Amino acid sequence: MKKLCFPFRKAFFLETGGIISIVGAGGKTSLMHVLSRELSASGEPVLATTTTKVRIPEGGVFSKIIICANGKELLREVKSCGEKFISPVFAASGNISGQNKLTGLDPEAIERIAGSAIYKWIIVEADGASQRPLKAPAPHEPVIPRSTGWTIGVAGLDGIGKPVEARWVFRPERFAELTNIKMGEIVTEHSVAKALIHPEGIMKGSPRNARKIVFLNKADRPERVESGRKITSIIIAFGESTVERVVIGRLLETPSILECRDNERVRDIG
Repeated sequence: MKKLCFPFRKAFFLETGGIISIVGAGGKTSLMHVLSRELSASGEPVLATTTTKVRIPEGGVFSKIIICANGKELLREVKSCGEKFISPVFAASGNISGQNKLTGLDPEAIERIAGSAIYKWIIVEADGASQRPLKAPAPHEPVIPRSTGWTIGVAGLDGIGKPVEARWVFRPERFAELTNIKMGEIVTEHSVAKALIHPEGIMKGSPRNARKIVFLNKADRPERVESGRKITSIIIAFGESTVERVVIGRLLETPSILECRDNERVRDIG
């Protein structure tokens, strides 16, 4: 592990531009906001959206929020903002009544926007977790655009030591099944690692050529940092893991990257 004081973009290998898909639980939306601000601050046009649904962004995060049910009109407005260098922009196809949430774009629409090359970066929240720190995906999740260049799997370290139940885990029955533990048992570092690297786990459906990075969020206490290190070691030791890097950090108050570790086997293959 290395102590790190560099930008989030460097931690996640964000150099050339493309589609970033964020999956998992425990900080996806916050990570989308942090990356949107950081990449835009470098003078690079950024579009953020979701392929499912997302909480309405707080004021001040995005320069413009576009909500339009008409697909062609939405794409026109999105492209217009990009051509005017308005960034970051958030795009949605509609409001969900009574839920304070927005519906996103289908993957094909995201591919069309990416093909226009107007935005250097498109950041996609590709599944939901109802603000739980941990999750397991349903069969239809995550919804990752096929041209995704980076898949970031997020897990909240505050879920360690909590029981496998709906209060802490989104789709707890599926989580228990994937990690070989029983409902109500305590979540361990091993079970979180397994949920991240299982073929049917958090990062399933990621394009083969996408760079796969795990982000362990909420490392705001020494014991959580230590849990993050244990999860990292398990992921790196697993011979079939395609995760290229594990990042430990936090997103609230002062967003920070604390530690990283590379999976040298995956990097050597790449």
